[in-house]
Amino acid sequence: MVTAVAGCGVFGDHCSPLSDTTILASTGSAADHIDNVKTQLP
Repeated sequence: MVTAVAGCGVFGDHCSPLSDTTILASTGSAADHIDNVKTQLP
């Protein structure tokens, strides 16, 4: 059960365009934020 909760948390964090890690990743790589979100969804 702990693994399922952690897995869902990581999945939601990477798929949300408003998450802190998504914003930091696009800022750190100097990429467009929306392009970064689109590449993380698949």
